[in-house]
Amino acid sequence: MRLSPAERESLHQSLRERLVKGGALAATIHRALKERIWEERVDGRGRVWQFGSFLEYLTANPPGGLYQKLADVRPLIAADIETLAMFDEETARPVGTNQHSAGNNVPSLGRPEGNTAAKAIRRLRKERPDLHAKVIAGELSPHAAAVEAGFRRRKIQIDADDPERAAVTIRRQGTRFARRVAELLKGG
Repeated sequence: MRLSPAERESLHQSLRERLVKGGALAATIHRALKERIWEERVDGRGRVWQFGSFLEYLTANPPGGLYQKLADVRPLIAADIETLAMFDEETARPVGTNQHSAGNNVPSLGRPEGNTAAKAIRRLRKERPDLHAKVIAGELSPHAAAVEAGFRRRKIQIDADDPERAAVTIRRQGTRFARRVAELLKGG
């Protein structure tokens, strides 16, 4: 059931409070995104607030908007993979636009880089929605899904100060792997 404009205002106030004072921000942003509170809400003075997008709502001045920067909010919700994915989807530029497109006032955060979970989630959302859904559901980690999709290679960590522990780690990877490592170490 959809929230009333007054209930949306209550959620807006809760979100503002958590942004200022701290608290369970990811859960509140998740609910705000799910309920699409930026579309219409009525404040305590009876003023109707409507925004065309979550990004417009996020960056607009109070009392209507939250007056926040993408770059400031995103790290605060980074630990919640599902909320982060929803946030990224709602704040992404429309397909076919960039920072030079007419009327595009979406600030650039740049694409996630390196071996980050955000980069894996973004790529999975675009190229492997089946695995993206498993990550969002908590069935796979972003890294495991990226390995399964072939975006990343499986890696192991070896303790270089303890050859016995290194050998145990290599053996755990399987007989074929251990034999091939032994061959390579012999020069073959």
